[in-house]
Amino acid sequence: MLRKVGKYLFGSLFTLSLIFLISVHSFAQFTEYNNLKRIVTKIIEPSIESKLNYTIILRMCEYQEKIEFYIENIGNVSVTCDSIKQAGQEKFLALFTDVIFDKLYSKEYTCDFIGCLKEQPLVIVSSYANSFFMSLEVPLMLSTIILAIVYLRLEETNTKRLKGFGYILLVCGVQFFLLYYIKDFFVKQAPILEILNFLFSSMTFYYTLALVFGASLFIVGYILEKKLKA
Repeated sequence: MLRKVGKYLFGSLFTLSLIFLISVHSFAQFTEYNNLKRIVTKIIEPSIESKLNYTIILRMCEYQEKIEFYIENIGNVSVTCDSIKQAGQEKFLALFTDVIFDKLYSKEYTCDFIGCLKEQPLVIVSSYANSFFMSLEVPLMLSTIILAIVYLRLEETNTKRLKGFGYILLVCGVQFFLLYYIKDFFVKQAPILEILNFLFSSMTFYYTLALVFGASLFIVGYILEKKLKA
């Protein structure tokens, strides 16, 4: 009885730990500078396009060395007139979006990440978020390995170990692909959908591996069990 409870408990904990590990690793990749920049600048550009006029900005540059403006939740942002002139009319909008993103990504936060996330959701697109997710990877990896070992030790035979381990990996893979295919029905906003698509694409390899490896282990365990009983 205790063994069954232990198998269920540690099997469930191992499943959750593995899902958290893959998710945290994907968020760590998502919050890397280059990955975030590619996504966030696409969201920033349309929102500032109507507010920036190249001709007017050039006139302002005749009397000052830089253009300064304030953005709520980000702070003061400045762009030098020399860089604006160098960018030209075709690239000046991209210049402003890059400067805004850099300001957003490098913003310093004094609160802990979870607390910041509740009060300042833009913390998710910062280097602070990247550091937070990276700091969780090693502890989660260790806990996942330990839970896997304990779970496998609780199974009585090698065939049950193969089937049980395979089943857990299958569950992880199936739940991911279910979420992957239904997300479009619940999320309609293009910017959010683009972010979700990137996150899901970064997780796809790991969950596909879990699905294939899990199915293989389960089938091998099932075949061996049948042969031993025959």
